[in-house]
Formats: sequence, structure tokens, C-alpha cells
Amino acid sequence: MISMMKTFYIIAVLILPFLSFSAVEANPSYDQVADQIVQSISKGDAAGVAKFFDTSVDVNILGKSGTYSKPQAEQMLKTFFSQHRVDKFEIIHNTSSPNNSSNAFVGWLTSNGKRYRLFVQMAESGNSKIIQEISVRER
Repeated sequence: MISMMKTFYIIAVLILPFLSFSAVEANPSYDQVADQIVQSISKGDAAGVAKFFDTSVDVNILGKSGTYSKPQAEQMLKTFFSQHRVDKFEIIHNTSSPNNSSNAFVGWLTSNGKRYRLFVQMAESGNSKIIQEISVRER
């Protein structure tokens, strides 16, 4: 009986940390998602940003604007990144709604000596944080 309890205890000690870790990853915070998005933008990685797109996204990239499907929005961002290699991206403002149901950030993207204002608005959808709007405007 004691041997069985020791075995159970050892298994519990080894497994519980992984269970709690996966629960945290299942519902990441806005800050965790924003960090991943910022890293992807800094690398010019459209696919990395697009994995957080809603099924349709409000997009405004250098004046071309509309509501686009996730694949269309990703292609628009990919085209922008291919024409404007990212030298630097830095967040200048971060905000969230009073009930924390949405979050947004604004940053400066520098490419070939030009600066672009990049805006991202996110919302919560179930256990996920999704991008509902992204815009890039020349300064």
C-alpha cells in the first residue's frame, strides 16, 4: 500500500507541472500574444502575424483598405514586408478596454530610412486572442 502511494506521489509530482503549463498556454494573455506579434513584425514574418488573424480582418496598408479574409490579409501583409524590409519595430503605445475584452498597440516600423505607423487591434474570441484590425500608414 505504501509503495503504491509513493508511486502515485512520484507520478503526480512529475505530471502536474506539465498540466498547469499547458493550461497557461491554452489561454495566453494579451501581452504574450502581443509579444509574439511584435516579434513576427520585427522579422517581417507575415505568416507569424497572420496566425492571430480573425477569419476576416480590417486591413489598411498604405491606403489600400477593406475587410479581407485571413488568407487575403496575410498576402497583403506579405507583399508589404517584401517591399519594405523591416529594419526596426518598436511599440510606442499600448492600451486595453476597461473590461479587458480588447487590446491595441501602435508602433513605429522603420524600413529603408522611412517610418511607418503600424496599428494592431486585438479582441478575445473564446480562449484565443485574435487580430481584428491592422493598419500601416506612412508617416
